[in-house]
Amino acid sequence: MCNLPIKLVNGKWYAEVSPEHGANLTTLMYDGQAVLRQRPANEEEMDDPYVYGSPLLLPSNRTVQGSFTFEGKTYHLPINEERSGCQLHGVIHNQPFKVVNTSDNSVIMEFVNDGELYPFKFKISVQYEIDYDGVWSRYTIENLDDKNMPYTFGLHTTFQDPDYFSLPLSEIQESGEYGVPTGRFLPLNEVAKQYQEGMDPRGKSVSGFYKSGGHTARIGKNIQYEVSEQFDYWILYNAFGKKDFLCVEPQAGGVNGLNIPNEHRILGPKQKEILWTRIIFDENEKI
Repeated sequence: MCNLPIKLVNGKWYAEVSPEHGANLTTLMYDGQAVLRQRPANEEEMDDPYVYGSPLLLPSNRTVQGSFTFEGKTYHLPINEERSGCQLHGVIHNQPFKVVNTSDNSVIMEFVNDGELYPFKFKISVQYEIDYDGVWSRYTIENLDDKNMPYTFGLHTTFQDPDYFSLPLSEIQESGEYGVPTGRFLPLNEVAKQYQEGMDPRGKSVSGFYKSGGHTARIGKNIQYEVSEQFDYWILYNAFGKKDFLCVEPQAGGVNGLNIPNEHRILGPKQKEILWTRIIFDENEKI
């Protein structure tokens, strides 16, 4: 097991990856400037482990009451958000990953769950690769079980204090107290339309669960965040505008998706699925 961050470099890009912290992309910089909020080396300095780098979430966001029923059987996950009674942000974000291969600009890691954390056997492989334009992140989720496996998957991608963002949205997944979904989906309101048209989030509360209207977000003047088509939700969070970050979270499946028909993905026995994201620097300003 690798206990030191793995450093990746190409051109003006520099990244650090932490296998022991859920294969998190803990540092990403372009030309010396932070793109993602960097995870501190001292864990005691963290105010929230989910708002540094780009933690992997499986299942993603909240599972109400920590339970779900799939194909006639009820499964239980540990409740770790007492105020809402939910399982929050899944079970792999803090698990140690095995390093399979590494080079100057690429690393491949994997984690195998035998059913002890999530009640299905699966393997997730993660590859980060930096090219001249940016960083590719590829996530291969493989069902090792002899039964169908439901899942939702997301990334708590935390950008460092951007002065602008916009992202394509189509509907609101309404939530009530403590971020628990109500079960309703609503048209975009004026706040969501502002997110879609573009705005400066600094000092403002930005949050919400949204069905995707496209697969490319813009962060700041030059950063594009592209995601694969399986990511059909965008989740937003910035600690009510009181911190120096904005979480723009692509998610495959809705919040509480394991409990909502057609809002989770299903892998058959021995099947796999590849999801990807890409963060690139666009020299041509779009704002």
